[in-house]
Amino acid sequence: WLCLLKMLATSITLGCGTVGGVFAPVFVIGGLFGGAFGYGIHMIAPWAIPQGGLFVMLGAMVVFGCVVKTKWAGLMIFADLSGSYTDLLVPALIAGGVAHLISRRLNPKSIYAD
Repeated sequence: WLCLLKMLATSITLGCGTVGGVFAPVFVIGGLFGGAFGYGIHMIAPWAIPQGGLFVMLGAMVVFGCVVKTKWAGLMIFADLSGSYTDLLVPALIAGGVAHLISRRLNPKSIYAD
């Protein structure tokens, strides 16, 4: 519920023109969705995903990249924050590339575009 409420609150503030920030809420929403997905799959098949927590960072990175329409900025931010370039690199490249293609197809403009 927290993720949906955060999305609603961010949408309302953005729609009213009283933007309380987009940068941080994007990370929170992406992290919540990614964590729910990663831990959900881990509970179903722990052999498939040994670390559900990795999906928190992947989710935040992918949602940031989709909203801002950047290919690699999210990857660089989270690789630097985590200090782990090798564990994050291949899954992030795959997830970020697929998400970027889908995001561009659905809406080619960034949230920061006029």
